Amino acid sequence: RRQAVAVMLDVSPAVITQVLNGTGKYGTGAARTDRIASRVVHTFGRYPCPHLSAEDGAERIVTGDDCRVYAHRPAPIGSPRQMQHWQACQTCPHKAATAPAAPKESS
Repeated sequence: RRQAVAVMLDVSPAVITQVLNGTGKYGTGAARTDRIASRVVHTFGRYPCPHLSAEDGAERIVTGDDCRVYAHRPAPIGSPRQMQHWQACQTCPHKAATAPAAPKESS
C-alpha cells in the first residue's frame, strides 16, 4: 500500500516510510513534511462544492482533483453552464487549497 501511495504522491516509498515512522531526515528535523502534507491534501482532499451544492440543492462533495479541474483551468467558452461553474470557482474558498501542487525542487 505504501508503494501505491508513493506513486500517487510522486515520492519514493522510502519517503513515505520515513514520514510515517518519523525516521531519517524527517525524524531528525533535517527535512520538513510541508511538501508531503501538501501533496496528500492535493491528492486525497475532499471539498464541499458550493456551486454544485447550490445547483443540486444538496451538499456535493468533490475530490481535490475534480475541484482543480474546474477552478484552475482557462475560462471555458461555448457552454454558459460551464462558464457559470468556472466563475463560481474563481471566488470559492477552496480554490487556494486545490491549487496545483508545487513542482519538486531539483537538488
